[in-house]
Amino acid sequence: MTIPSILLTAGFALMAAAPPSSALQTEGPFLPLKSQDAFARAEKEGLPVLIWFTDPELPECRRMARIFKDESLTNWIKENTICIQVRPQDEPKLASHYAAQAPPATVLVQNTRQLIERLDGVVSADKFLSTFELAVTGLRTAVLPEGDLAKDPYAWLAWGNHLFTLGSNPEECLNAYTWVLDYAEKTHPGLRARSLEFLLKRIAYLKLGTDLATPRLTQRRADIQRLIVGGKATEQNIYELIRFNFWLRQEKNTTDFFAQLTNQDEVQKGIREILIWHDLEQIIAWRNYSAVRELVPDPKPMILQRFEALAASTEDASKPAPLLAYGLTDSRSRIVRDAALHYEALLFSGLGKQAKDLKSVVLSRVATGRAYVIFMAKSNRLKLYALSKETGEAGMEALGPKGQKMVGTALIRSENLGKAETADPEKTVEDGR
Repeated sequence: MTIPSILLTAGFALMAAAPPSSALQTEGPFLPLKSQDAFARAEKEGLPVLIWFTDPELPECRRMARIFKDESLTNWIKENTICIQVRPQDEPKLASHYAAQAPPATVLVQNTRQLIERLDGVVSADKFLSTFELAVTGLRTAVLPEGDLAKDPYAWLAWGNHLFTLGSNPEECLNAYTWVLDYAEKTHPGLRARSLEFLLKRIAYLKLGTDLATPRLTQRRADIQRLIVGGKATEQNIYELIRFNFWLRQEKNTTDFFAQLTNQDEVQKGIREILIWHDLEQIIAWRNYSAVRELVPDPKPMILQRFEALAASTEDASKPAPLLAYGLTDSRSRIVRDAALHYEALLFSGLGKQAKDLKSVVLSRVATGRAYVIFMAKSNRLKLYALSKETGEAGMEALGPKGQKMVGTALIRSENLGKAETADPEKTVEDGR
């Protein structure tokens, strides 16, 4: 099995695409081609195929569509790819083959149908362009950097991509990618930040081909952590620590590091605040509730502010979508997730009324089965099954048939969890009722 096959295992021939739906956008870089015709043209022109899986009925897909109005992005796509858009329901086998049944999702594929790179969810035009621009570097031609090229990070990136695509010589491929990681900033300021996620993901896949990949990442993570402890770190360094731990599959390292910091030192307090923003899900997963409460005593204003910014960008197409850190755009699902995490911290702290107010603010704006269920899951985690039942019953009254079905399943789960909890009496949150 070659290295790129780890990204996606190819197992069957792709089916011919249905004609593009009239509901799909007709402007931008998209060609009105069936998938089989797109691959045939790509092979003839020696270009990869860029497939945007979308559904115009979904709000996140409509928001994602805005990036294709960016002229520089559109021009790059037209010059470097054969670009088509596909609704997963129109081409279910194609969507399944690239694990893109839940749009928006974008995949860059060789004309041989082998996956090169992918992006899921709503992202900014800058992140979209940088990710795929990095991925196509060296696809056509690449040589081992020597002479003047030996100091060019793009030459090393091209060489690494070439070896990665071939699926051979993983150690030499690792050397090329780590060279870019270590030295790109010296000649191309900003390139390390721009290429970090791409490089870490590629190096993580190389772990299956060489035992050297994990030690390389671990060593560089230690260097970053020393910078942070020494008070010399930037927010980018703190973010890098999180991403190194993610791709090492050692996320608890970030949470343990967070727990070691103190609010008494202003530098360390600032680091904790940044970590709260970037790593809230893991911090709550390991039950660091008191630290979250101390740093964010009242999350409701922040959640309301994010909803307002999102609504403003939705109503006015000229306004960009709210941008979170490092190229991610805000979305209803992200706001609901973060609110539910703070909800769990409030409940654990005995602040039931404040938790209930936060939940009401969110569910009044996002009345979906998934939103109700995520809040139910948080109270279930704290064994507050009566509260989960209350939330679920409210959802059954407020939602339509599809949402009711989802919440009904969650209600059964809460009831079963409550029955299984025989050691302790059922808990309630009196001030939250």
